[in-house]
Amino acid sequence: EVRPCGQQHCMDVVDSELSEWSEWTSCSRKCELGTTERSREIVREGSGGLGAGLALKEVKGCMTDCGETDCKWGQWDSWSACTCSCAGGTKRRNRVIVQAPRHGGEMCDPVDKSEVAPCNTQSCDVCIDGAWGAWNDWSKCTATCDVGFRVRHRDVMQRPNSCGKPALGLEDEYEICSHLVPCTEDADCLLAEWDEWSDCSCSCYGVKERHRRIEQFAKGNGKSCGQVAVAQREEHGYEGYDSYGTSQRITGAADGFASLEEVSACNPLPGGLTPPHCGPLPKRKCDFAPWGEWGECSATCDGGMRERSRHIKTPNSNDG
Repeated sequence: EVRPCGQQHCMDVVDSELSEWSEWTSCSRKCELGTTERSREIVREGSGGLGAGLALKEVKGCMTDCGETDCKWGQWDSWSACTCSCAGGTKRRNRVIVQAPRHGGEMCDPVDKSEVAPCNTQSCDVCIDGAWGAWNDWSKCTATCDVGFRVRHRDVMQRPNSCGKPALGLEDEYEICSHLVPCTEDADCLLAEWDEWSDCSCSCYGVKERHRRIEQFAKGNGKSCGQVAVAQREEHGYEGYDSYGTSQRITGAADGFASLEEVSACNPLPGGLTPPHCGPLPKRKCDFAPWGEWGECSATCDGGMRERSRHIKTPNSNDG
């Protein structure tokens, strides 16, 4: 015969001690179903009493509120071409949902997504000519200054049937923008005053010279250097020179020249008396010195000039 004994615990039972639950974490997804969790820790382990096998982490579903978005229909497409040119046909157009409902938003109204309509119902015995629609508005000008152009467009409103005439004329029309301001402000050419005459090259039958420069080139519709020089000659007259000739560096062609260098006879001056110590005027050809090197440009933009020069070593005389 057997019976139980010694059933008391061999040691005191001590429950495990757990910390408080942490705060729930943020939802793992935005605007969709996600998860959030919280956890706790064992502060002190027990001796197998209450607390053994309890959960240390909890997970549950969550969803953040991102606001409602209602369903939205898009605009109708353009009508398709008619299936017949006469005696009745059909044309079709469609539309689609451009925004689906989200987060509890309103559903789209149950309306038609396609439409079919009759077209070209006229008899095939009647000829229908093509016709243009109205012109669209003019586009913006392609430039803001000087010269540009703009364009406008039109579409065929009525296509001809089998016996009709097509719509004639331009589909696109271009026009010059003539009202624009100049991109560059108008400015006349500015010629500097003449330098003083140089000393005479010889005591008998020599030459002297003087120079001037261009202070500003013409801009836009301003007067060219040639036009300015012609106006100055008309206002002040032009000095004549004898058979010794005149050497001139010029600008312009069709609208006149602007002399930048002038050479005149001296000892005697043009029209003057020959000095007593000078004999008869010998016959000789004009002899020029070699050209010098080109100088630097007078400007880096908006027009400048560079120059080189040479002088007359011996002027011509007596038909030389």
